[in-house]
Amino acid sequence: MKTGGEDDKKIREEVSRRASLKNIYVSYISKEYDPENSSVSNEILRIIEEEGFDTVVIGARGKTLREDLTIGSTALSILINAPVNIILIR
Repeated sequence: MKTGGEDDKKIREEVSRRASLKNIYVSYISKEYDPENSSVSNEILRIIEEEGFDTVVIGARGKTLREDLTIGSTALSILINAPVNIILIR
């Protein structure tokens, strides 16, 4: 799995630049986890609580086995369980 990389850096810089024009604070977090003891959604929910975010923007790819769901299980879990506002981008 590719993480970080030059393309990722360019995207983050451009998003940060555009957000700063609107006085919006943007934070990027990368974290490794043990899939035997946790899940991606649980780790994201833990970070949301630990960092004290008031709103989280997250992408939803819709990679699920159910055709009637238009978002994936990770995004759905975060949306349902998050203690803050979640904005899903599809």
